Amino acid sequence: MREWIKAMTGGDYDYRKMVESRCFLGKVYLCLGLAVAAAAAWRLTVSDVWISQFYLYTGLGLAGSGVAVVRRNRKLLASGEQMTRMEIREKDERNRQIGTRSWAMAGYTMLFLLYGGAFLAASVSEVLAFAILMVEILMIFLVILFQFMFRRLL
Repeated sequence: MREWIKAMTGGDYDYRKMVESRCFLGKVYLCLGLAVAAAAAWRLTVSDVWISQFYLYTGLGLAGSGVAVVRRNRKLLASGEQMTRMEIREKDERNRQIGTRSWAMAGYTMLFLLYGGAFLAASVSEVLAFAILMVEILMIFLVILFQFMFRRLL
């Protein structure tokens, strides 16, 4: 976790530890996905079929992505040359700046789309419009919180 915070704040971090933590995160994805899929499979015969299938396939997708994350990062740990190339690529300042700008533009676009979605949803359902606006407010709150946090850390 410490390596993730160092990476997010622009500090120097141990790339091997970062890759190892990604393996752990992949295992968490796998376990959560299997738990959701198992719960959905158990509920498949008991309740609404559509929602059970939704959770079943979402859980299987999460488990599959966990397997992919673990395999990719274990392969990276096994190959020293490939790991060195990826470390240079991930720590390159230009690539990090591009990533930061991409996240910022995606965030601005998402806020705009959420507002438009809430505007359209208000004509269909008050509850749906309220839920979308709450997500937008949460996103704005998180942006302000992280700005405050990073200003204190940097």
